[in-house]
Amino acid sequence: MGRCALRWILSGMRCVALLVFLVGCVGKHGGDSSAADSAGDSANGTPPCDLLHPWVMGTVEDVVLGGSLARPDVAILTLLDADAWWAKGAVEADGDSCPTFTESDDGTTRTITGDCTTTYGYIFGGTAVFTSSGTEETAAYDHFHFDEREAQNPYGVDADGTFWSDVLSPGDFAFALDLTMTMFGDWPGIESGSEVTYETTLGYGSDVWDGHSDIVSQPASAATGDLCFSDAYHYVDSCDLEDDDVLNLWGSSPATLTWNGSTSCDGCADVTIDGADAGSYCP
Repeated sequence: MGRCALRWILSGMRCVALLVFLVGCVGKHGGDSSAADSAGDSANGTPPCDLLHPWVMGTVEDVVLGGSLARPDVAILTLLDADAWWAKGAVEADGDSCPTFTESDDGTTRTITGDCTTTYGYIFGGTAVFTSSGTEETAAYDHFHFDEREAQNPYGVDADGTFWSDVLSPGDFAFALDLTMTMFGDWPGIESGSEVTYETTLGYGSDVWDGHSDIVSQPASAATGDLCFSDAYHYVDSCDLEDDDVLNLWGSSPATLTWNGSTSCDGCADVTIDGADAGSYCP
């Protein structure tokens, strides 16, 4: 996840409110994320999840690209879910019939159906069904497409799969997802049109992500493959360029990206491949 994108979400008034809605999802797809403990075995390169066609980890560029696609960007998830509900208010205010919103009598299930363009220029397609039960939220996407590149922001995403969340306590929640997403537009570090399958869990109270990602395709690159990842990060108030963050990756070799915002605050990450120093990455 791009640090600028995360800070953009956390600092934007509208996005802060929307992010509260986006706290989760769970499922299985391809790899074995139940085996993805954060420790793994980086000493001998044994990945903590099954890899069918490992992502190549030969250069710093390989590690950086794999790291940028390894876990879903929080900004993308915010766009996917919350902007759809933000658009609902605009639709109701203007009497627009795109997209279609329906709600169960008890208010626990809400459905968004697209294949249309709003008067604001938002493009919708497919279906998204949101179900609430106590502190839990579940979203099921059937090739749900939300694109605002013709409106105010150059972003879009198509999603197929499930997303689950549970608010455990104030400031502490968990989510997991089994989701294939195609990202369009100007996402940091992501080529427009890239398709990735995510099997990811996040424990927000511990700020640790774990999971399996399968990079299915990139329009201008032949680079594909799957990888395991574990990412432990801590927000740094004093540095706008980076947090404290160690991203562990397992593909053809184990690799790490390490940011030290609380000490260096230079926006650069130290990179290792198979336990050896491979240089630095300065976006």
